[in-house]
Amino acid sequence: MLAMTQTLERPVVPAPPMQPDESWLEVVRILLLVQGAIAAVTTVEALVASAISGFATLFLVALNGIGAAATLLVSGRVARRRRKARRLAVAFQAGWLILAVVDLALTLFLTGQPFELVPILTRIALPLTIYRMLRSRRAREAFGLKPSRRNRRSARRLARTSEAAA
Repeated sequence: MLAMTQTLERPVVPAPPMQPDESWLEVVRILLLVQGAIAAVTTVEALVASAISGFATLFLVALNGIGAAATLLVSGRVARRRRKARRLAVAFQAGWLILAVVDLALTLFLTGQPFELVPILTRIALPLTIYRMLRSRRAREAFGLKPSRRNRRSARRLARTSEAAA
């Protein structure tokens, strides 16, 4: 009985605190990896379909493969907080979004059927989430960049209102 009470009386060692700027950066990296994996699988699927039906779409398959490889490479560099990789990832996400909107609009126009949920999530929601996360104030601070003009203006406004209130 004495041994049980001694083990219960030991102090609990707390877990080390998570660093919030590290955890969100890991989320961005994982989202980029998921996006690159989806693009790689789509490239393989399109390559097989192109081989069966003719190699007319081989150029588009190559572009998709290059985009998948670039996204996977950028994900590693973003995790290491490379400024150029962040800018490149933001540009890729903007490009993916533009192509997705055009693709989904053409699909709607040509087929006349409503969109399915999976293409909207993988082509619009995922790049938009990554884009917003990489353009946020927290991302600028993590990559050692100055706050954006909009953030500087809101900080000045906040300082003026706090001075006026005091």
